[in-house]
Amino acid sequence: MIDLTTLKSLASADITSIDRTRLADIREIKIDEELPADEKIAQFIGDVKNPYCFLVGDVPMKIRFKPQGRDLKNMLSDYFVGLK
Repeated sequence: MIDLTTLKSLASADITSIDRTRLADIREIKIDEELPADEKIAQFIGDVKNPYCFLVGDVPMKIRFKPQGRDLKNMLSDYFVGLK
């Protein structure tokens, strides 16, 4: 699983200067719905490379979370558990 230091580094990426060829198109990512939530998260992060910056078609996207909000791990876990 990805560590907190790496997540913080990925979250701080500047979407305006990032190399778009290094961003994954989230529309092409397929998650095995049979996997447990932890493995789905690991597969998603492995495929998307940066869960904070990615493409949707030709459009670069960056997501952010409020400091007092829920962390990415819990958000992704809830999302993948909800796919069942």
